[in-house]
Amino acid sequence: MKTQSAALIAEQAKLSVTTFWLLQVGSYYFTDYHDNLVYKGDTYIPFPFKLPEGVKTSDGSTLDGGEIKLSSVDLTLASAVLNNTLKNAEVYIYEQWFDVNMTLIDTELRFAGKVDGRPSLNEMNISVTVAAHLNPWTQRFPRRRITKTNFPFILPRNTIITWGRNTGGGGEY
Repeated sequence: MKTQSAALIAEQAKLSVTTFWLLQVGSYYFTDYHDNLVYKGDTYIPFPFKLPEGVKTSDGSTLDGGEIKLSSVDLTLASAVLNNTLKNAEVYIYEQWFDVNMTLIDTELRFAGKVDGRPSLNEMNISVTVAAHLNPWTQRFPRRRITKTNFPFILPRNTIITWGRNTGGGGEY
C-alpha cells in the first residue's frame, strides 16, 4: 500500500497539490515539469515523455513494466539507442508533489526496473520497454552469473597452475 506523508495528505485536502514526474533512464534524467528539477543531486531536464498505463494511479498498485515513449528525439538520445547504450539501463520513475508556492511536499519512488530489450527509434519518438526489478520471475528465480566482468579472478581456459616451487617435478594441475 502506498504511504503518503502527513504534509501531502493535508495539501491534498486543500486541493492545492501539483504532481510532476521524474524519469531516470540510465544516465539520462527527464521531468514533465517546464523547468529543471533537482532531486538527490541529479538535475532532471524538461522533456516530453509518456509513462506506461498504471504508473499514474495513486492507489498503491505497483507497475510490473510497460513501454515509455520519449518524444522530441534529439541526436544524443538517438545515438544512445543506435549504439545500444540503453540496454539493461536502470529505470526509475518518481512522483513529486508540490504546493501552490511550488514548494516540494513529498517524493515517492513509483517504479524501479531495467530496460528490457532494445529500444526502438523512429523520427517521432523512442519507445523503451521496461521490466520491474521485482517481477514474479526474478523473485522466484534469482540468479547470479559469474563472468570475467563481475568476477575478474577467473583464469583463462587451459591455464596451468603450478603449486610450490617450479623444479620440474610434479605439482602441476
